[in-house]
Amino acid sequence: MNKPCAFKPYLTIFLLSLWLCMPVTGFTAVAPNAPHYLGDALINGKTVQRWHDQTQVINVNIQTGQSVAGWNPQMITLVKQAFTEWQTALNGRIRFNYTNDPTKTDVTIKWRRNLPGTEVGVQKIRWHDNILTDADIEIAVHNPQGKPLTQREIQYVALHEIGHMLGIKGHSANPNDIMYASVQPRVTHLTARDKNTITALYKQKAHITNPPGVALMQYRLYEYHIRLGYDAHQQNRFEAAYNYFVKAKGHYKNDPQIDYFIGLSAYNSRKYPAAIEHLTKASTRPGENQGNATYFLANSLMAMGSNEIAGGKKASGMQKIHQARTYYSSIVKNPKAPSDLKKMANANLSKLATVAL
Repeated sequence: MNKPCAFKPYLTIFLLSLWLCMPVTGFTAVAPNAPHYLGDALINGKTVQRWHDQTQVINVNIQTGQSVAGWNPQMITLVKQAFTEWQTALNGRIRFNYTNDPTKTDVTIKWRRNLPGTEVGVQKIRWHDNILTDADIEIAVHNPQGKPLTQREIQYVALHEIGHMLGIKGHSANPNDIMYASVQPRVTHLTARDKNTITALYKQKAHITNPPGVALMQYRLYEYHIRLGYDAHQQNRFEAAYNYFVKAKGHYKNDPQIDYFIGLSAYNSRKYPAAIEHLTKASTRPGENQGNATYFLANSLMAMGSNEIAGGKKASGMQKIHQARTYYSSIVKNPKAPSDLKKMANANLSKLATVAL
């Protein structure tokens, strides 16, 4: 049985770009003088996209814009000041760390001479399966008419886009707030309503959030190798699939099914020690692949045990054969196990009876 029983392609990544000056639609209306505008901050007025409760540090890579006409290093200082304001508004719940290492980056700040249309700033959020994968911010150094942005305008754009990145997906209806949709800033610091909104947002249960304990770039590398591994497995290139899945786990260890993917590819590559190691872990984790993991674990033990017996290591081989029998029996006795899995386990139990003799 060479194909995984429950491999599924990873869903296409969905892209949501929230543009500065984008018309506000689909959000619950909030009075401009209300203490906060949480209803306008949510996706469709109800879906919360924010950083995970366990996220204490967001790693930021602020790229230089030396090749961008009109850019100067002072702009980096303005962006850092904007991050500090939001950090203070969140009462230190999240701290921003600056890094030049792209593999440890959550948020990337990019500079552009101009942006399309009337935009001067944009933040791009990508996610799939409600897991945040990308959070990039682009800032223009010229307005749509080609005039260089002032420091005041750069500061406003940075504050505004960081607010979106943190989870304020819509806009305030009050022109005096940072999160109002405008390229003509009336303020350059967060207002009480901005601060109250981000505080209220982070009291809501997150529906879309980042994977805790790993930078977004690392998670993207994990996804990349998962896809390569899946494709290789579909093409019966099992050793390649095994190597891709091992690399994926090196980037992100919290996928509860990754050991099943590694173990199954190892089994099909006849890497039985590795298969036994990973399938043993997978067989203890509840989920759609638990029964399959147990079956292929037993297969791996049977194959390795038979090889050891043939190679003169009878005691060690017989021990693995007995272990395989135990796993096959557990499948047969499991009332929740699929009938086809039980049939295959029964068939292999019959083979083991012969080997045991």
